[in-house]
Amino acid sequence: MLARLKQVAVGDRRSYLMAFLQEKIAEVLGLNSGEQPDPQKGLFEMGMDSLMAIELVSFIEAHLQARFSMLEILEANNIETLVEVLLRQVFPEVAPSEVACNVLSLETEAVLEENIVPKEPFVEQEKTKAVFLTGASGFLGAFLLRELLERTEATIYCLVRAGNILSGQLKLEENLKNYQIWQTNYAARIVPVIGDLSQPYLGLEPEEFDKLAQIIEVIYHNGAVLNFVYPYSILKPTNVLGTKEILKLACQFQTKPLHYVSTDAVFDSCAYFDREVKESEPIAYTQGLDLGYTQSKWVAETLVTIARDRGLPVTIYRPPLIAGDSHTGIWNTNDFTCRFIKGCIQMGKMPDMNCELAIVPVNYVSQAIISLSLEKTSSGRAFHLNNPHAPNWSEVVKWINNLGYTVQQVPYQTWEVELITTSSYSNNVLNSLIPFFLKKWSQEQLNFAEFGQRRVRLSCQETVKELAKSNIACPSVNFDLLGTYFSYFIRDGFLDSHLKLSIKT
Repeated sequence: MLARLKQVAVGDRRSYLMAFLQEKIAEVLGLNSGEQPDPQKGLFEMGMDSLMAIELVSFIEAHLQARFSMLEILEANNIETLVEVLLRQVFPEVAPSEVACNVLSLETEAVLEENIVPKEPFVEQEKTKAVFLTGASGFLGAFLLRELLERTEATIYCLVRAGNILSGQLKLEENLKNYQIWQTNYAARIVPVIGDLSQPYLGLEPEEFDKLAQIIEVIYHNGAVLNFVYPYSILKPTNVLGTKEILKLACQFQTKPLHYVSTDAVFDSCAYFDREVKESEPIAYTQGLDLGYTQSKWVAETLVTIARDRGLPVTIYRPPLIAGDSHTGIWNTNDFTCRFIKGCIQMGKMPDMNCELAIVPVNYVSQAIISLSLEKTSSGRAFHLNNPHAPNWSEVVKWINNLGYTVQQVPYQTWEVELITTSSYSNNVLNSLIPFFLKKWSQEQLNFAEFGQRRVRLSCQETVKELAKSNIACPSVNFDLLGTYFSYFIRDGFLDSHLKLSIKT
């Protein structure tokens, strides 16, 4: 293929390579004979998954006799951009097209329209009657909804994607039932708002948007797409543009305080390596923020801080990876940490990582956010909800073995190779995350384990001090808590039972 491509006239190379890739991608996607994939449509949107992407990378490397990273395939997103990336790699002497030069600038993305500004000063109500919550159909969102219902007397308006009000109500109810936190008396105070965070006006008609803006008094913006593989372009509509719509809502008519759930990953720039940052430190650096999810959350939080500087009452909460309920063990088993633990158990190997297991129980995060949000002194501040006493992964591996599962620590490169080589025939839950584990971080080209060791440390001293006033403290992640989580994994069928110890199942 490479020899033939070089023989083609320079002006025809693009269309030649386009046809070549369309044929292969149609095969990878399992399209019907004669059906051609749209070159401008997203690869993930057309149904490509991580294993398909690995097959495509191998095919390209073999036929173009050059190495391409998985990240380049993922960031290209569509065939048209992928063609530009490949032409630039194979023929570096040829000037790249405008598509290939479209380099992402997070600072350029983080621009908030000048008309998104509070129209009048915030007037605090004696008692909040109406709260707007996004992300209520997710994991943390379910617990936030529970806390709002328990800690306030307000009616909670929940943005939810559904066909109608009834199906939206059922979706929210089933989500809380799934995590065993539903109470029948909740129903009367939950109002589904049928919409979509990724759409203008949150998927509402403009007059519906205005009506909502007149009713609600406080906003909790928790909704986002959490995916460690998708590029920024796929996450932008929900995570970035959705946040802009929320800021419009907060500023429309009466000014509404905004409680924004961000992430500790906004400090993942290499500029923060080997450092500790306090809650008050701004997210000033973007160098090395290569993960699409992290990029989208950095831009979104920056937009929120711009609105704050324009006078909007804003409070920001930065949790790390969120774990299961510390009492029941109930967890969203499709999340990264659960899949990483199970995948390593399936392999019998875990990478040797000299870094912390930075997780916090979901009930702690939800209680902390709602408790802090009800304090007047929280406005304008940021809070770090990380665990002040997180264990090292080496200790976690010992606990897993003590629970009856045989897991051996091996060098990261050894683990990575085995994960890749077994992906084509195993049903390992990490298969779809292979592009993430292949990723190299920052200009130093660190692997996942090396990045974890250099990653910023978040000080939560001020947060802990504020929460102590309400007797809220983060549970220790220890052997007992891991046993609670594994007990749930077994009850749920997520893990087979190999427990040596008498843990109630």
